[in-house]
Amino acid sequence: MTNEYSPDDPIDGIAPSLRDKTVEELVQELIESRESWLRGERTYSTEEIQRMMAERMAKDNPNS
Repeated sequence: MTNEYSPDDPIDGIAPSLRDKTVEELVQELIESRESWLRGERTYSTEEIQRMMAERMAKDNPNS
């Protein structure tokens, strides 16, 4: 098994959406997501998440 990323990779190349968030904001998002899931609210399929991430990456890196 190989890792897709190295510990030396800059975060901008892995998750550019994380660079503008504090740890507290990320924790709050996780808490809200879990609470929504526990209430039975809709979640996304793997395919939907992959499509959304591709769209976000294209938006974050318009010259790619």
